Amino acid sequence: MRLYRTTRGLARGEGDEVLLLDLPHPDIASLLADDITLARTAQVTERATLGSIELLAPVSRPSTLVVVGANYRDHVLEAGMSVPPSPQFFSISAGPGLVTGHGSPIVVPEEAAGQLDYEAELAVIIGTGGKDIRAQDSWRHVGGFTVANDVSARDLQFQGMDNGAVVDMAPIQRSKTFPTFKPLGPAVVTPDEFTQPLDLAVTTRVNDELRQNGRTSEMLFSVAEIIEAVSARTPLTTGDIILTGTPAGVGLASGSYLKDGDIVEVAIDGIGSLRNTVALLPR
Repeated sequence: MRLYRTTRGLARGEGDEVLLLDLPHPDIASLLADDITLARTAQVTERATLGSIELLAPVSRPSTLVVVGANYRDHVLEAGMSVPPSPQFFSISAGPGLVTGHGSPIVVPEEAAGQLDYEAELAVIIGTGGKDIRAQDSWRHVGGFTVANDVSARDLQFQGMDNGAVVDMAPIQRSKTFPTFKPLGPAVVTPDEFTQPLDLAVTTRVNDELRQNGRTSEMLFSVAEIIEAVSARTPLTTGDIILTGTPAGVGLASGSYLKDGDIVEVAIDGIGSLRNTVALLPR
């Protein structure tokens, strides 16, 4: 099932149409906390084309957003890091406005504009929470998948690193938590639409130029292994989001950082394309 959060409420995708649903839930996290199958049976209030509907981030403000790093070998090598023996991650608080939706601008303050970078990522939305979830049980805790762009201010991020090693988490977290720095969307697709192991193309285009081109099958640690590792450290709750890492081709590797007016399109097979424009705040 393909679900959308729109300015006119929740909707279900059906072919080329969007079916607006008579549901009271403000976002998809709220629907997951209730019963996601309600989206299959809810009354359809209107049919519309996808292009005629304004989309919002599927989850308005996750309690916890987990960022997994160094999860694609080629990206690890291009960044000059060592291949990790286990999933590497940290959690960030989703402050007001951190997540934004398809078509909304990535609003960049001057302090974050020097080395602004993109990271195409498969995002996991937790449906059923839990602690110490075993990898073999992890799939039933997944509420859905969406596309994420883990926008990062690299110069700020590097203030917390020394030769690839983390020495201070504060600037690293700050580099990733400016308002609008976590675009999500355009849809949430439930896990029954996919087969395991996941093998989905993950791409980024900047102004139509292909920058990233990887596959989820290239991840060093699978979604199941990531959920096991994260839940061993901290309980997961409904609506939490896990970003599972990015393939090679980020701006860091080539020095091709984002600038004002750039159009960034991140796409994942079976989910869709997430498109946002960079908007530098005036001085």
